[in-house]
Amino acid sequence: MVKINIDEIDNLFDKNKFIKENFINDSIEISFSYKSYFFNSKILRDFLDTILSYFNIPAEWKIRMVLIVDEMNNNAIEYWSIEWETNFLRLKFSKKLDSFYINLEVEDTWHWLSSKNSHMMYDLEKQSLNRVENKSIRWRGLFVIIKKLVDKLYFKDANWWWLIVWIEKEISRS
Repeated sequence: MVKINIDEIDNLFDKNKFIKENFINDSIEISFSYKSYFFNSKILRDFLDTILSYFNIPAEWKIRMVLIVDEMNNNAIEYWSIEWETNFLRLKFSKKLDSFYINLEVEDTWHWLSSKNSHMMYDLEKQSLNRVENKSIRWRGLFVIIKKLVDKLYFKDANWWWLIVWIEKEISRS
């Protein structure tokens, strides 16, 4: 797995060259570390968009995957991390035959009063999906939007009770 600290990326960083050099055996795995600051969301979105463009992912799925990574990252920053602490986004991207497989994990630092562990998140997911009206529910994007777009949505606890939210998605080229 290649590790990238977002703080070390500058405007001269060639994402396409990086992808070409690190795409081995039809896959790439990247671990991004970044300060819990909303500006870094744009850098992560742009990087994912570059990867998806590099492999000619259909436009509708490029847009959806960028929305998903943005929602996961923004939730980690807004609800579960203190500004300037380090969060992680792990991306596994592979292609097999006529499909692409994407796994995204976001790990927060679990410091706010609203922080949840994996069991609490599964309970919130059930409550949220059972409600007919989802207009003002916290985590609505995670449970209502993302859940409908991905194949799987998981929660697990990392060290020190930090929360990891991850998704899996297969995108067919045909």
